[in-house]
Amino acid sequence: DRLFSMDSKKGYQYESSRLRKVFLFSEEKVANICNNISICLFREKVGFDLSQRVLIETPLKEFVDLIGLTAGVFNEEKIRITREKISDIITENPTSLVNEKSTVEYLQNYFSLNEEDVSEIIFASVKPIFQKKVTDVLDTIYNTPDAKEIDNCIEELNSSSEDLIITKPQVEKIFI
Repeated sequence: DRLFSMDSKKGYQYESSRLRKVFLFSEEKVANICNNISICLFREKVGFDLSQRVLIETPLKEFVDLIGLTAGVFNEEKIRITREKISDIITENPTSLVNEKSTVEYLQNYFSLNEEDVSEIIFASVKPIFQKKVTDVLDTIYNTPDAKEIDNCIEELNSSSEDLIITKPQVEKIFI
């Protein structure tokens, strides 16, 4: 209790020094243990908040500061969790992410992610699905070189990119 009370820096140093001596831990090992506990607490809180669709009134950053999670680990964790959640959505419905746009927006707001980061996470997750779609469409065009069929295929690709929330520049990346 006294170790994490935040009363004074000197008190923290004294108590952490005592713990290191009692358990024969190096300062690095203690920092590693504290970091692992902080990550577990963060994941627990986020898991609960996301499952309940909690609207946080205080920024998540305040909680992160309270549990002592470093900025680098915080950024890694929020990106990792966002990737996982988007991957879960895609696993449930691999042809359409647009129906879950509110969930994606919730994740973006919850973690205070910018649109570019979310867009890149989505693209990394749906790229294999869209590439398969492109391959299928190209096979269809190759096997049926009919102008009407080509138009249908183009429309199908456009629709698929919209359903998977892929931007035009991202579609172009697939072909380059």
